[in-house]
Amino acid sequence: MKKSFKFMGIALLTFSTVLGGLGVEQQKVEAEQNPLYLEEDYNKKDPITGKYAPDFSYLDTEENMQLQKDMQNFFNSQPSDSTSSTLSTKLTSDEAEELSRRVTEFVASYDPEVKLATQSDRQISTYNYDDYFDKYDSKIIEAQLHLAKGILSPSQIAGVNTNATGARDHATRYAKNNGWYTSSGALKTWDNAADTLRHFAWNWMNANDYGTGIARAAGDIHELALIGANLLKDGAVNGDVAAAYMANNIGYRAMTSLGIFNDYFDNPSVMDLLNNSQGRKAFARGYDNYSEPFNIGLNNGSLIQFPTWINSTYRNEAWNGWK
Repeated sequence: MKKSFKFMGIALLTFSTVLGGLGVEQQKVEAEQNPLYLEEDYNKKDPITGKYAPDFSYLDTEENMQLQKDMQNFFNSQPSDSTSSTLSTKLTSDEAEELSRRVTEFVASYDPEVKLATQSDRQISTYNYDDYFDKYDSKIIEAQLHLAKGILSPSQIAGVNTNATGARDHATRYAKNNGWYTSSGALKTWDNAADTLRHFAWNWMNANDYGTGIARAAGDIHELALIGANLLKDGAVNGDVAAAYMANNIGYRAMTSLGIFNDYFDNPSVMDLLNNSQGRKAFARGYDNYSEPFNIGLNNGSLIQFPTWINSTYRNEAWNGWK
């Protein structure tokens, strides 16, 4: 249900869902009308804090704040025109390796999957769309980008990561409930409505916990991290710090060039960016859960369920949002 805001006991405003500024109010869509609709949220807010993520304020230590400064200084020390062919050798230096080690320890302090991989010396390979779980390299690159940009505090980086796990878990259950499997029998939770739910719910939860600005930064950095992980996988760069730096560089250049945006953001990434935006917009419209606006989005077509839906119009919309 939508939130009603009251002042001195008098109801002043009730939000209505508006599509594309057309002023069309959308009624609640009941789950029994369509098997894709959600009955309710899988993730629940803490009844005391009203947030999804736990309190990670203990991570805002002097050590972690220094790590954030060191990452920023390291990135800022590179030539502003660095590209994959002109990257400074500093990006693969002992200093870069030490930063990578410190960032890995930081991520392992709040992410149990990275902690397990680190303890077992199981260096998980790069992300690819055939595996729903974000891989080790993309998680490390994502944290490096967060620290280098300095938009989120260490505690907020941990919080949005935890919310990502919660959104992923709901999307996994959603795919199981709908019987989505590959021809080999693997659960298919990417490039379909489960992927849509994951990104929509994640951004709604982050907006609830930290505001829409932080939620947007987290969503955008996640997509940049996937670009960096693919650069690393393809051998375009050497080392995760260089991958993070190059992805950050691409992100800035894509702001002023649709061509660069189209070169690096594939259809699944564009789909994710647009569904991320819809999740934040739904929160801003005053919903107190993500299931209701998710159902409405499926019903009215504002949510994208498949990368094959992406066309030039959607790409322009995503690029304008990226700028």
